Amino acid sequence: MSGVDAGTIPVVVDCDPGIDDALALALLAVSPEFDLRAVTTVCGNVPVELATENARRALHAFGRGEVPVCPGAARPLVRANPPYAQIHGVNGLGGVELPAVAAARPAEPAIAAFERVLEPAAPGEITVIALAPLTNLALLLAMRPDLADRIGLLATMSATIDVGNVTPVAEFNVWADPEAAYRVLSEGDLPTRLFPLAATRRAALDESQRLELASWSPAGASLAEMILGYDDQVTGTGWPLHDALVVTGLLEPESVRLRTAAAVEVDTTTGPNRGATTVTWAGEPPRPLEVAVDADPERFRRLLRERISRLARPQPA
Repeated sequence: MSGVDAGTIPVVVDCDPGIDDALALALLAVSPEFDLRAVTTVCGNVPVELATENARRALHAFGRGEVPVCPGAARPLVRANPPYAQIHGVNGLGGVELPAVAAARPAEPAIAAFERVLEPAAPGEITVIALAPLTNLALLLAMRPDLADRIGLLATMSATIDVGNVTPVAEFNVWADPEAAYRVLSEGDLPTRLFPLAATRRAALDESQRLELASWSPAGASLAEMILGYDDQVTGTGWPLHDALVVTGLLEPESVRLRTAAAVEVDTTTGPNRGATTVTWAGEPPRPLEVAVDADPERFRRLLRERISRLARPQPA
């Protein structure tokens, strides 16, 4: 697998905004390399209703209000975990209130949006960027396995190859729905590029860099204010913008170090290892599988600055 090829890449984004999701959507909004066909939402950082509203407001604020936002799963496939701390603030955007947007049409369900995009596509044509629990993807693969070959790449912020961020062994997106992650990452055969915490923790801004972000553009100021309400820190580094690294890693493959893997296993038991991920490096993978094992923070911040500087002031409804 390579990075973003020449030309425009048709993309569906599955997310749960979330502050770092908002950064990722901002990058996508100003990157002509991507043809953003739909944004689907899922219960994760916040309930799906709030994730949907946040995605709609963010896309409108960053000039892409025409992109349909389509609500998906309101709960995990099998078992809901105990409530998790609201590290993105009560409203999911660090307390920042982006302008409300009047609904232009009834919301299309997430699975219907995937069908709309995938059915007419050629094999391997569509890239799916998954920044949230993988519930929607698991449901899609269960309901419409005939459409799986239309997905040429699944780029997902998931898993840990070292330590977790919600338990010592589990990353949040996998922990929030391990059964879905098992279905997509362990049983699935989609060509996959995995962005685990070892890489995404490197995509961080400290306080001085957050203030620089605020100076890059009026919309950058809104994003910087969101980050101030983000209760996630890497000691000595700052706020990790996990989801934004997935987008920058596709735009500039040199910003991450990729390693080929053979398999990913997800622990779906109910004990303390629930949500743990184990990567097998040796062997013949059943499908293309790459894992970002490191990231270049300077390249990440340079691309972030170049793209966020293009953003205008968030638009009122």
